[in-house]
Amino acid sequence: MNPYYYYPRKAEIEKDGSFRVAVIECTTRLFDDEQIQDSITEELNMYQAQQQSFGHDIAIRQRKNKNFNPGE
Repeated sequence: MNPYYYYPRKAEIEKDGSFRVAVIECTTRLFDDEQIQDSITEELNMYQAQQQSFGHDIAIRQRKNKNFNPGE
């Protein structure tokens, strides 16, 4: 889900379909709470659509920064 790798190959990754399946599977294994699962799914939708904070100029610039660590 690192934006440096995801966004340049977004169309290819989403066409394959395995990305979303893997995230959903991981989410349901990690969290029993359906509200948390739904929240993560909604954030995934925003990430993929580049909405809200994912579409801000700083977020777009950081996608090009190979050293940016979104997990930190």
